[in-house]
Amino acid sequence: MSSIPKSDPAVAEAKTSILPAEMGLEEVMRVMDVASTLRREQELVEREFNLDKTKEMLRDKLRRTAETTGEELTPEQIEAAVNWYYDNLHEYKEPEKSFQWFMAHLYVRRKAILSVLLPLLFVVTAVWAFWFSPFAPFSQSNRLNRDLQSANQAIEKRIKSILSIAKSDNVKADARQLQKEANTYFTNREMGGLDKLHQRLKSMDSRLNEEFTLTVQTGENQPSAKRRDFEDESGKRVSGFYLIVQARDSNGNLLKRRIQNIENDKFKTVDTWGEKVPEAVYDRLKQDKKEDGILNETAFGKKNRGELEIQMIMPGADNIPIERSGQITDW
Repeated sequence: MSSIPKSDPAVAEAKTSILPAEMGLEEVMRVMDVASTLRREQELVEREFNLDKTKEMLRDKLRRTAETTGEELTPEQIEAAVNWYYDNLHEYKEPEKSFQWFMAHLYVRRKAILSVLLPLLFVVTAVWAFWFSPFAPFSQSNRLNRDLQSANQAIEKRIKSILSIAKSDNVKADARQLQKEANTYFTNREMGGLDKLHQRLKSMDSRLNEEFTLTVQTGENQPSAKRRDFEDESGKRVSGFYLIVQARDSNGNLLKRRIQNIENDKFKTVDTWGEKVPEAVYDRLKQDKKEDGILNETAFGKKNRGELEIQMIMPGADNIPIERSGQITDW
């Protein structure tokens, strides 16, 4: 007779140490439920993945059921029923369209939708920010406001400069009148009017700041005076008598001037041009240069800073400074 093996004290101690000594009945039942659930799930997994065995179990169940109900089923019918069952086991049916269906489709496609919507949202926001917001830099209205402000400030700066250097009360009065015109253009948001007015003021300011003298040309082999003739159907006649002059700054530098030719009304930028004078002045200077080849009387006029017009120096027959009466740029 074989003897009953005695328990190993070490093994018994290890088994008793698996579960806490103080575990109550409720905890033990909960553990049993978890173990039972795991077992059923394991059986389900094994059954689903072992398709041949599952189909055989289904055939046996169909046979027993048929025998119980007294219905006769052939093996072919049982096989066809089993195959139909598995063919339709996971058949998908499109749900009815509804708000929930729509939201579900949106959720499924959320990444694709966001990949389109986010760039579109960025573009729309940028367009609004740059063209339509109250501070949009590219808004036509905002651009016009900035241009109006800039032009108005430039005009105010020019008028301030003009009033500070102008010596003539008439010039100052003209500047203040132009200021009123600028205010009207600004109020009416007429950018074109402000631009033209600013150009006028810019020209006036530049002319007021100029300072130079006009002298008759005296260089060797260079004409100091010129008689201009022209001929038409009435015959040949004298066009005028001119002194050839130049403008120089306080350092003696030759200056270019924009001169309008009275013979063709065209403007030309030159450093030497002709100033029309009375015949008596022409003859006087011609005789002066003829005597020794040197022209002694060269002062023609002077442009002082703060004045718009040239102050004439060249005297006429009555010893009073002559008036400017026209210029030519070619002879």
